[in-house]
Amino acid sequence: MAPEAMELFDNPAIRIFAGPLLSALGLGLVLRLAGGAGSGRRIAGAGIGLAFAWSAAMVFGAPAIPPVPGPDALVSAAAAGLIVGVVFDVYGTGENAGGGRLAGWPGWLEWGLILAFGAGCAAWLLDGFGAEVPVVMALWGLTVYRLRRVFGRDVDVLAGDALAPLAMLMMAAAGLGLIAAAANLESSRDLALALAAAIAGFAMLSLFDRSLRFGLTPVLGAGGGILMISVRMTDAAPFLISAVAILGFILFADSLFRQPALARIGAFRWGRFGLIALGGTVPIALAAAAALIGAGFGGY
Repeated sequence: MAPEAMELFDNPAIRIFAGPLLSALGLGLVLRLAGGAGSGRRIAGAGIGLAFAWSAAMVFGAPAIPPVPGPDALVSAAAAGLIVGVVFDVYGTGENAGGGRLAGWPGWLEWGLILAFGAGCAAWLLDGFGAEVPVVMALWGLTVYRLRRVFGRDVDVLAGDALAPLAMLMMAAAGLGLIAAAANLESSRDLALALAAAIAGFAMLSLFDRSLRFGLTPVLGAGGGILMISVRMTDAAPFLISAVAILGFILFADSLFRQPALARIGAFRWGRFGLIALGGTVPIALAAAAALIGAGFGGY
């Protein structure tokens, strides 16, 4: 890369915000057009994973060949999730598989891949299969289940609309960035904010194209990125476990647009996205407070 380009990416506004956002938006659009009405709708979310992997490479450098496990091995983990998600969404789902469900393959395969990815990421980043790995896998599975339930729930309201889970993931990533800042974990902060920007970029594309799916590609790209950052942060600063757990309440922010008083706003896609984002600020504020308290006791 030319020196001028490298200097451009030294600007935090470009490296953390504009770069990931425009990358996810542009790559998602290219993949959507290249794949057409078939696989294009399912793999456009790969723009998030590609932007996240690029951001991780900017922070930690290119992965070793062969890859080695450890807390900084996010690039290789992100690449693995990207490959698994794209391959599955191209070959494992059918056009009539609503909500990213399997059409012709056994129903347990998708969830097997999801849980294996969660356990594999945790073991890879923690450099070993300790007692925390099954816990991470279980929490990861519950998170994906909740996201998928939101995506496939209420046929008259959501009907497979990816914007709702994307809003939750965007706010969760932003929350991770905030609590990482409270703990002075600069690399995790930058990476979490870059992931939030990438999710926002894909959400912009989804706002104009409702047919985009919330399949395994965005689940492992966006959700997997949040999983990796969470594991890395809590391993480096265990007092952040409670703060990260509080962010889990963002997954229930969709209850806002189900309230009768907000039904008029919730009738619009952008309204639902905005209400989820607004509702997510409460868990983020509580998580930030918990992180600051923990950092004070931990001497950070």
